[in-house]
Amino acid sequence: CFFHPSKTFHYFEPNPKMFRWIEENVRLLGLKGVKGYEEAMGASEGEGIFHVDESEPLQSSLVELPPDHRGTRATVRTTTLDRFLEKTPMTGPCIVKVDVENAEHLFVEGGTRSLHTVPYLILELLGPARGAKVMDLLIDRFGFHCYYINRFTLEHMAREDERYSEGEYNFLFCRERPKQLADRLRGTEFTVSSGGWI
Repeated sequence: CFFHPSKTFHYFEPNPKMFRWIEENVRLLGLKGVKGYEEAMGASEGEGIFHVDESEPLQSSLVELPPDHRGTRATVRTTTLDRFLEKTPMTGPCIVKVDVENAEHLFVEGGTRSLHTVPYLILELLGPARGAKVMDLLIDRFGFHCYYINRFTLEHMAREDERYSEGEYNFLFCRERPKQLADRLRGTEFTVSSGGWI
């Protein structure tokens, strides 16, 4: 487990079964700085319908499941990134990692105030979000630089270009230009490919 005991880690899991499983593992591992919330992070605070994928629980989402997936509906508590950061101010730079299974647009809607201040956002962008140009929105509206995480290479993307490698769906959004990011990551396994953008 890559967890530093001096850091605080917050996670959100609206599926009660998955939440209990994670909580038990946190307890067994003695991870004191880990705090869980049995909520979905989306566009609004209150309640929402969560679509639980019975065959692939990790693909459950606030949006309708694809027709070939068997699922049930559950009413869950919802919150937003804006509201969470209002209630839980961060004492230093934070990294936000998001995997919301086709509800990426809802996450961004719920973070319109705070995304301007988030230094690092790792976001899984699936087909619908890429088609809707969520990447371009994050670049244009929130001032991020975008990097496609292609294993250990961070490929700079000035705009959505439909780049894809099998099984790689995550993107790093940060404030550093390619050279700045390469300097920051010097000595690690990561390399930065600027693609001609400096």
